[in-house]
Amino acid sequence: MKLQSIPILLFGLISIIFLTIFFYYPFFSILKDAFSAGENIIKGITDSTNLDVWKFTFLEATLSTILTLVIGLPAGYIFGKYNFPLKRFFLSFLTVPFVLPGVFVALGVITVLGPNGLISTVLNLTISESVAFGWIGILYAHVFYNIPLMIHWVSFSIRQSDPDIEEVARSLGSKGWHKFRRITLPTILPGIIVASLLTFIFCFLSYSVVAILGGISLRTMEVNIASTYKTFPMTGKSMAASLALLQFLIMIVFVYLYMRSLKSMTEKRKVGRSETLKKLPELSKSSIKNLMIIYLTFLFLFDAFIFIGIFNKSLRDSYTNVFTFNNFISVFSFIPNRFLGVEPYRAIFNSLFFALSSVYITSVLAVGALLLREKLSKRMLIILDTFIFLPVAASSITLALGMVRGFNTLNIFYTDVWFFIIVAHSIIGFPFIMRAFSNARDRVDPDLVDTSRSLGSNRLETLLRVEIPLMLPTIIVGMVFTFSLSIGEFTATNFLWEPQATTMPVAIYRFISMRQWGPASAMSVILALVCFVSFLIIYRLSEEGTGIF
Repeated sequence: MKLQSIPILLFGLISIIFLTIFFYYPFFSILKDAFSAGENIIKGITDSTNLDVWKFTFLEATLSTILTLVIGLPAGYIFGKYNFPLKRFFLSFLTVPFVLPGVFVALGVITVLGPNGLISTVLNLTISESVAFGWIGILYAHVFYNIPLMIHWVSFSIRQSDPDIEEVARSLGSKGWHKFRRITLPTILPGIIVASLLTFIFCFLSYSVVAILGGISLRTMEVNIASTYKTFPMTGKSMAASLALLQFLIMIVFVYLYMRSLKSMTEKRKVGRSETLKKLPELSKSSIKNLMIIYLTFLFLFDAFIFIGIFNKSLRDSYTNVFTFNNFISVFSFIPNRFLGVEPYRAIFNSLFFALSSVYITSVLAVGALLLREKLSKRMLIILDTFIFLPVAASSITLALGMVRGFNTLNIFYTDVWFFIIVAHSIIGFPFIMRAFSNARDRVDPDLVDTSRSLGSNRLETLLRVEIPLMLPTIIVGMVFTFSLSIGEFTATNFLWEPQATTMPVAIYRFISMRQWGPASAMSVILALVCFVSFLIIYRLSEEGTGIF
C-alpha cells in the first residue's frame, strides 16, 4: 500500500467505526437479550397477543399498499404520460407529504375526521371518534403519506420507456385493453413493484400514525415492541428484544426484494428517442379529459384536507374553538410548558440542532466511505455496501432499543441523551445520503479525475476540488433529504426522550396526548414549513435527475 493512501484509508474507516460502535454493538446487545430467554423468541410468534399484533401489522401494511396502489397509480400514469395546465403545481403539492413526519399526518387525520374535525364542522355531522381513531384513520394516513412514492416510481418508469414501442404497437393495430396489457403494464410494472415494496415497508414499520390513531386495540409490532419495553422495563426487555429481532429478520427479506427491484429498474436505459409528453385529450374526447380532471381534483382534496384541517385548528382555541393566535404565541414561549416539561421554543431549537448535526456527521461519513470504496476489491465492496445499508432493515425502535441496552450503563446516556438522539438520526440518514453521494460519484467523468491526478493533485485534493463541485447538486439533495428525515424523526427520539431533548415531533405527540389540538397544530404548521422548504430544494434539484429516491 502506498504511503499516501494510509490517511485516506484511515479517514474511510470512520464510517465503519461509527456504525460498529453505534449500530452493530447495540444490535448485538439486542441479540444477547433475545437469546437470554430463548423461549421468548418462540413466544414472539406463538403467543396469541403477539400473533394478533403480527396479523394486524401485515394486514394494515397490505391494505395500505393496495389502497395506495389503487389511488396513486392513475396519478403516476398521468404525470408520466401527459402535459397539462398546472401540472407542476399538482405534482409539487401531491409529493410534499413524503417529507412530512408521521405525527403531522396523524394529527391531520384527527383534524379532518375527528368529532370536531373539518368534515363534521363543514357538513354539520356527528362523527364518532372511531372514524379517526381506528382503521379508517390509519389507512387514510398511510395512503396520504405514500402516494408520492407511487407517483414518483410509476412516472419514472414511463419516462424511462421508449415511446417508439407504443407507436409500433399502435401501427400494428394494438389498442385498448390489449395495448395496456401487452405494452403499458409491462412498462410501469417495475415502478409499481418498487413503490409497493417501499410502501409496504414503511407501513409495516409504522409507529407514530398507529400509536396516535390506533389506541390500545390496534398496534403494529413497532408499537408493541416499544410498549412492551416501556411497560415492563425489567421483565419485558427480553421479549421486546425477541420481537425486534423477528421484525428485523422479516424486514431483511423485504428490503432485499426492494433493493433487487430498484437495482434492476435503475440499470435499464432508454433506447431510441426521448419520450415526448402528450397533452390532455382535446374537447373531442372530453369524457376522458373530464375523468382526469375529476380524479386529480379528488386527489388534491384528499391531500388538501389534511393541511386545511391542521391550519384551521392552529388558529382555534383547544377548549372554546374560537379564533386565536395564542397557539402560535405559546409554541414560541420561553416559559416551561406543563405538558412538555420544557420551554416550547426549545423543541424548535432542538429539532434544527439535531438535524443540522446529523447532516454534518452523515456527510463526513459518506465522504470517508466513498474514499474507502475506491481501495477495495469487488468482493470487499459488496461486504462494505452490505455493512452500510443493513441498518435500513432495522426499525427506529430497534435502533433506539439497542442504544438503551448497549449504553445504559454509561452516565452520559442519562446526562446527555441528546448525543444519542443525534447519533440515532445519523444512522437513520446515513444510508440515504450515502446513496446520494455514490450516485453522484458514478456520474463524474473518470477522465476528469485522471487529468487532475496527472497534474499533481492527490486523491483527497481531487475529490474536494474536482469531484465534489461536479457532484454538488446531488450532494445537496442528499443533505437536505437527511435533514428532512431528522427534523421529522419521532420514533427513536420519543423512545430515548428526556424533557431537555424535546423535538417538534415529540412536542406535537405530547400535545395530542393531552388533547391540546391548538398548540399541536401550531407546532405542526411550523414543522411543515421547514419540511416544505426542504422539499422545494429537493424537488428543484431532483428535476435534473439528481434525486435519491
